[in-house]
Amino acid sequence: MNELLKGIVIGIISCAAFAGIVWAIKALLFPLLQMIFYDVPRIAGIWQVYYSNDPEEKSVGNLTVKQFGKRIKGTARIWRNRSGEDVSRELTFFGSFRGSQMTIFYEDVKYRGHIVGVILLRLIGDQQNKEVYAGKAMYCHPTQESVEAYDLYLRR
Repeated sequence: MNELLKGIVIGIISCAAFAGIVWAIKALLFPLLQMIFYDVPRIAGIWQVYYSNDPEEKSVGNLTVKQFGKRIKGTARIWRNRSGEDVSRELTFFGSFRGSQMTIFYEDVKYRGHIVGVILLRLIGDQQNKEVYAGKAMYCHPTQESVEAYDLYLRR
């Protein structure tokens, strides 16, 4: 009976170790190799969010980006809406980028499944700088039957 229990425990531990190794290779090693071999820009970190490209404008929020090769995910905090009113919104997002274009799908943490949208960005300015992304944020308005789109800029 003891040998049977030992075999079961060893089998469970072996399966867990194998699953951990596969996860590490998939989540850590493959994205690292993608960044090395495909010249993927490194955009991980904190980005400031703006509604215009005016250098005098104040930030309306920030994005904290975690990067896994071409894939990204993270959280966004918005503290000012487009009307200039103070708000407190937290969003989660995931996405990817190809070349100089980035696609992000986001969802409001407080209203999961109800306030969702997409952000399409492209690198503007100096290709070597990689410090400013410009594009549009789009979502379906929750009370009107329309799709809203507005300008969005990310800067370090």
